[in-house]
Amino acid sequence: MNPGLSALAVFCISCAESLAIVGLFIPGTIVMPAIGSMIGAGVLPAHWIILAAILGAILGDNLSYWLGYYFHKRIRNIWPFNHFPKLLSNGEIFFNRYGGLSVFIGRFAGPVRPIIPVVAGMLNMPPLNFFIANITSAIAWAVIYMAPGILLGAISEQLAPHVAARLLVILAIITFLVWLCCWLLNKAWNHTYRAIERFSMHWWLYLVDRFSFVQFFIHGNRRNNPKPLSIFFFFTFFTILLAATSFSVAHQGLITLLNWPVFFFCRSIQIFPLDILMAYVFNMTHAVTLTCVCLSVLAALFFQHAWRASLFWLLNIFLAFCLSVVIQLVMKASPPDPHSSFYAIYSYPSVHLAVFTAMVGNFMMFTYYNPVWLKYKKYIVLGLLALIACASVPLLYFGFNWLSDCIASFACGCLTTWLSILFFYRKSQPIETRPLVFIAFTTLLVAMFSIGITNTTHFLERLEKPAFSLNYSLDNWWQKNSLPIPFSRTNFLGTQSELLTVQYAGNLQVLIKTLEKQGWVIAPKANLAVILNRIGAKDRSQQLPLFPDLYQAQKPVLIMTKLLAENHQMLILRLWSSQILLHPKNVPLWVGTLKFHQTWHWHKSVAASPEANISPTSVLVNDLPRFKSLQTQTDQSLCHNDSCQADILKLMTLQKNPLPDDLDDDDQ
Repeated sequence: MNPGLSALAVFCISCAESLAIVGLFIPGTIVMPAIGSMIGAGVLPAHWIILAAILGAILGDNLSYWLGYYFHKRIRNIWPFNHFPKLLSNGEIFFNRYGGLSVFIGRFAGPVRPIIPVVAGMLNMPPLNFFIANITSAIAWAVIYMAPGILLGAISEQLAPHVAARLLVILAIITFLVWLCCWLLNKAWNHTYRAIERFSMHWWLYLVDRFSFVQFFIHGNRRNNPKPLSIFFFFTFFTILLAATSFSVAHQGLITLLNWPVFFFCRSIQIFPLDILMAYVFNMTHAVTLTCVCLSVLAALFFQHAWRASLFWLLNIFLAFCLSVVIQLVMKASPPDPHSSFYAIYSYPSVHLAVFTAMVGNFMMFTYYNPVWLKYKKYIVLGLLALIACASVPLLYFGFNWLSDCIASFACGCLTTWLSILFFYRKSQPIETRPLVFIAFTTLLVAMFSIGITNTTHFLERLEKPAFSLNYSLDNWWQKNSLPIPFSRTNFLGTQSELLTVQYAGNLQVLIKTLEKQGWVIAPKANLAVILNRIGAKDRSQQLPLFPDLYQAQKPVLIMTKLLAENHQMLILRLWSSQILLHPKNVPLWVGTLKFHQTWHWHKSVAASPEANISPTSVLVNDLPRFKSLQTQTDQSLCHNDSCQADILKLMTLQKNPLPDDLDDDDQ
């Protein structure tokens, strides 16, 4: 690809994306990451492309600024600005609020982005101040918007060319669909919000005229303000949500059907880099973080002499804490992973998440009637919901809570928040919320990273299960089929799906080295490059499934594959730790599955069709000539149906000369 022409094209795109009005029709959040992905993949030169993007952004904003500076107020009557009067008005409000900083912020502020330079010129912002803000924001914009694409492109270099190309197309389609869904939701909000407001006004006036006690909740002297009714509706909604969730959990109802799929999905995607990130995000709901944020905001409220706001700040948090604790003691629900009981004995609901939701809800309480924040209510609500979602994800990821637990925690915090709003704003009190947001956010970040730096390693170590925690007799295992563990795996719906047909007693390295000499290959451990390769691969006949099979919510400790020349099929051996040591010699026991790979297509599944004289068990037995093996018929109760073949292959390294001659003694 010609570097000069590519740089010119990027320059034109970034310039058009920054031009007044024109930039509304160019989705820079999609185009710039796509260009960055080509830089990371080595298709485009990094320095020229980034420089072209910066220069184009600077030129586009400068042209828009000079338009506004030259025409001033007359620009409202010039095409195409006369067709977007509301856009210019919103830009003026934004500029008057943030002043000269609006040029820098406006570069990343969505709909007002291409109009802010025009408004800056209209309102006679000094050219030098504008140029400084324009240049710095253009550099930051180009780097930030291209960085995700550059990272993705760099990773794609580790993949095969056809896989990388297919992957980029898939991600581009997903990005477009996400953008389309957000656009549709925004349109739906704008059209339904007014109808809801009219409905609330009608019923509020009806209640005020009919019931005198309703006047107790009138905000100031504004009789026609239906906010108390909408607050009561929200309070009722979250009360019903909490009651329905609790009833469903107590009786294993509809909501709990999603618990197992979400839990298994989180277990399936666990990889080391993501563990570190989630450990840091988990600190958002750490007791120390919550305490620090609570006290710092409370001190700021005292400094403003906002005694009523301070009282309701503490009251909301206290109510959320008490409500979640009481429900915990009544429900006594166990967490998904019993090993994580060091975090909380009972999981429904999460006290930490309920308190965090109440603290986030307090900021909504402070801004609910504030005329400055009222215009941005939609964005405030979405931002607060995103913050609560971020705090919930690590709880699901590490298996501390079920999905139903997080829903109930969210409902608890929202319920007490709307109750506090209902009574707090019966008498208005002016509060300066900007310093409160700054103090809370700064305290949150400092506490999160301080705890993460000092405690992440220890936290992840505590999450690791002990390798072996049970003891069983070696002779009993060999002679009998009874073990103190389940004989089958559990699928994403929490039901038994696959019988464990392989049991191996011995050193795992011995098994690995023996099978490698017979043509078996260890499957690569899951990392970002491996996962992306599996997503983008067109021919999945030799690809392992994207999500690993789980046994007792654990990934396999070993996955080995072998391609059979007889039928061109792939045989997969998966082994998990049984947590059992066979005494008297403390031999570790591993359990697993052995089967031919099954390939899935969009319209059907293509199962392996091995030769009649080839079975997975016979292949493994032939490849382990020096291992003692025994195939026995298990109890019929282990089968899921009458046609089930519950043959379990037991393998054990021989006590005398268990290793091939050329294996090291250290491997024993």
